[in-house]
Amino acid sequence: MLIERMNEEASLKQRFEKQGSQLIVFYGQQGIGKTTILNSFMKDKEAFYYLARPLSNESQLAAIARENPGLSLAGGNLSFSDIFEKVAIRQKRKFVVVIDEFQYLLKSESDFMTSLIALLNHSYGKADVFVILCSSSVAFVENNMIAKLGKSAGAISGFVKVRELQFDSVQTIFSTYSLMEQCKMYAIVGGVPGLLGKLDPSVSVKKNICEKILAKDSFFSSIIERMMSEELRELSVYNTILLSLARGNEKLNDLYLDTGFPRAKIVVYLCNLMEMELVEKVFSYEVPGKNETKKGVYRIKNHFASFWYTFVFPYMSALSSMEIEQFYDTYIEPKLLQYTKQYFGLICRQNMLEAWKNNNLPIEVEDYGVWVGKKGTIDFIMQREEKSILAQGYFGKTVSVSDYEELMKLSKLAKITPDFTYLFSTAGFDEALLEKSEAKTNIVLIPLS
Repeated sequence: MLIERMNEEASLKQRFEKQGSQLIVFYGQQGIGKTTILNSFMKDKEAFYYLARPLSNESQLAAIARENPGLSLAGGNLSFSDIFEKVAIRQKRKFVVVIDEFQYLLKSESDFMTSLIALLNHSYGKADVFVILCSSSVAFVENNMIAKLGKSAGAISGFVKVRELQFDSVQTIFSTYSLMEQCKMYAIVGGVPGLLGKLDPSVSVKKNICEKILAKDSFFSSIIERMMSEELRELSVYNTILLSLARGNEKLNDLYLDTGFPRAKIVVYLCNLMEMELVEKVFSYEVPGKNETKKGVYRIKNHFASFWYTFVFPYMSALSSMEIEQFYDTYIEPKLLQYTKQYFGLICRQNMLEAWKNNNLPIEVEDYGVWVGKKGTIDFIMQREEKSILAQGYFGKTVSVSDYEELMKLSKLAKITPDFTYLFSTAGFDEALLEKSEAKTNIVLIPLS
């Protein structure tokens, strides 16, 4: 699924075209589409690819030899130096080496990094080499890799992080859905191609949830547990914290009161979840009205993890004892629309950033963010010096003048006077607000359809 993946592949192509050998770290969460991008990038190039696994150094080398018979040594023990020499010596022009899940090769007894640097320095052949070290462990790359590599980290030429698809790509995939249904699917799985690809755009949201997500032994049924078990211990503690967050306990003290875990322990576990991009700490946009701002708020960042701990994990006994459609009708359908609302603000922010990128905003922008207030949230604030834009999304309701006035009350609490106000809606605007926007040209009404 290469929808909206041109930027990442273009970045690799641009780097590849530079003179000399390079080492790029290419990473992103599991299922984000890294392998698809790499396969497309490699298809017209001389390339060596290896997917590393959690094996001993000897077993890893044996796996490479088994998958690449031409690299084997007659009667000898294979080393990474032997592998890279055999790969490089036959190349006459710039070639590609991709090591996927490379973190499994960084063992103390391995000659992997020293041999890789020798490859970059043309010790095994004259042709330039473009090395891509790929990883699904965001936490490792961003927090532990440099320390693990030590001096070898100096060989890295650059980083490319593969991020989630945005809402407009989800709309493309589910093009036959209504806007409301598209929003629901985005709220459930986000923009992860590996999850989106497991769903069926030809059937309803309900059928996808029942048959693809809730069904026993489905791909989705254990994905969060698999993701955490690869990098975390004490899953019971993490499950408890995620369950508490899904219930709306967003502040550290609320989590302490709900779980009974010591605050210091909760902070450590939250940090681990944030490193895996399952949880985020929400930092409110800096405004003059700081006293009205919420501080220290934690939320589940991963869309599917949020869905799972909101609708499924708390009711596993019911899921085991009820018909799947009955479970959906009882535990999911009544709250799915309200659940989806929380992601509509993100969709609106993506629209505003796209408008900014295309120079379609009435002011220059140099700073932006979400304002999380004690009495409500402003979905997006964009500013430059004294000029500002507010943007707010309304999901599943016709927006009225009173909604606009409530937003203005929030802006007063934040002590911001907007020059322009953008209002997004899935259900349109009432006559009074339409008339007001015609009279006041700084009110921009955007019906998402």
